[in-house]
Amino acid sequence: MAEFYDRVVARHRTDATAVFQHYVDAGDLSRSVTVQAMVEQFYGAVLMHVLALRTADREHARAVPGDHVGPIVEVFLGGARREP
Repeated sequence: MAEFYDRVVARHRTDATAVFQHYVDAGDLSRSVTVQAMVEQFYGAVLMHVLALRTADREHARAVPGDHVGPIVEVFLGGARREP
C-alpha cells in the first residue's frame, strides 16, 4: 500500500489540493469547507463510481472519461461553489 500511496494517492492529492486551493483563493469555491475535505470528497465520489461500474461499461469509461467524471464534477461544484 505504501508504494501505491506514494505513486498514486500522494501525487493526485498534491495536484488536486493546488487546483482546489487556487479556486478557493480566487473566490470561486467556498471557504466553508476545507480544501482537504473537498479533495477527499471529490476523489471518494470518483473512486466509488469506478468501483460501481459494470465490466461492460469500463471500456466506455476509459474511452470517454468526461462522460463519467463530468456529472460527478457538476454535482461536486454545485455544493462547493461560493454563494453570491
